[in-house]
Amino acid sequence: QFPITIAYGITIHKSQGMSLENCIVDVGNSVFSCGQIYVALSRVTSLDGLHIINFDPSNIKAQTTAIKEYNNLRHKYRPDLPNIQINYTKNTHIKDCIWIKNITPDIQTYNLPESSVEDDLNIHIPGFINADGVSCYANAALQVIFNCQNIMSSLIQHSNQSHLQNLAYSYISQENNLNSLLLRRSFGHPFAENQQQDVAEFISSLIQANEPLQDNLIHGLKTILTCSNCSLSRTQITANFIVQLTVPTDKSKVTLKSMFEIISEQVLMDNILCENCHTYYPHTQTSHIVNANKYIFLQIQLWSDSTTKITNLVMNALPNEKINIDGSMYKLHSVICHHGNSMTSAHYTCIIRFLNKWVRCNDSNIYYDRWPRGAKD
Repeated sequence: QFPITIAYGITIHKSQGMSLENCIVDVGNSVFSCGQIYVALSRVTSLDGLHIINFDPSNIKAQTTAIKEYNNLRHKYRPDLPNIQINYTKNTHIKDCIWIKNITPDIQTYNLPESSVEDDLNIHIPGFINADGVSCYANAALQVIFNCQNIMSSLIQHSNQSHLQNLAYSYISQENNLNSLLLRRSFGHPFAENQQQDVAEFISSLIQANEPLQDNLIHGLKTILTCSNCSLSRTQITANFIVQLTVPTDKSKVTLKSMFEIISEQVLMDNILCENCHTYYPHTQTSHIVNANKYIFLQIQLWSDSTTKITNLVMNALPNEKINIDGSMYKLHSVICHHGNSMTSAHYTCIIRFLNKWVRCNDSNIYYDRWPRGAKD
């Protein structure tokens, strides 16, 4: 009968710090680094409990200075022991491999034109035609939505077929001269009319009608009303599509953060019915963004009234600015620009971040563009 004993295998790294009475060490593994075998051998408390297998003395390597020190100690204290031989090997010199001679008449130098890289851009970003002359607002909105990777993936994978999904399939198939007219007509009035519409209203309609957009864009608007008489506060959270940003009075130093902070400022509301007082009293209202999604649409209110557009607004550090919304950091991905001083007869374009560069999408005309410094659109 053979005796039964407890045994287990362990790696060199896991054995550090252990003290073992008996140990079998396989030192024939070629993956050991310098010093690892010593770590394993030092786990055993005595030589009687050490058993070595696959030991090859010719593969032992040691530093030359260490061998010299061992020989010095042997000569001093144990002259009866032979010296350890030191093998000196010269480093093999590898000659350079000359691929071509210094002067080769067959080599020709070509300078690539700078525009060749930009010309390939149309392969990656399809354009939208503006056949009726009023589709620019829809074209700009679709370019922004289709260049959001998560939104595009949700659209393609969604089970319910829609006009927006069909257009997304054509977009990723790199079809040229895409047309948003059928999508506009599917919404009926007013987008089916041959008249330019507000791009924010069109985006809101797209979100309402398409679940994949809701999953990536809807956030909560938390509103707190506080009665000035009894200090009773009421909280209401509503689903919101687009965050409205108000331009501050001082337009000299406007940033995205400064406009966003206006949302949480207290606003005095007159004649609000208090549920506790059972009568009308002034209330203070504060608003906050909650349950923020991966993407958030922001709309800057550039119209002081129905006919007057704010044209002296200069945004500072907008392309690189990051803002904290509901505990998450956001940076600018794209922007839709309104060109002109009329709501119904102006033109829309968009600028999107593509491969760390800014790309202007002007209907079917797609090209690299610099960020517009001092833009008033």
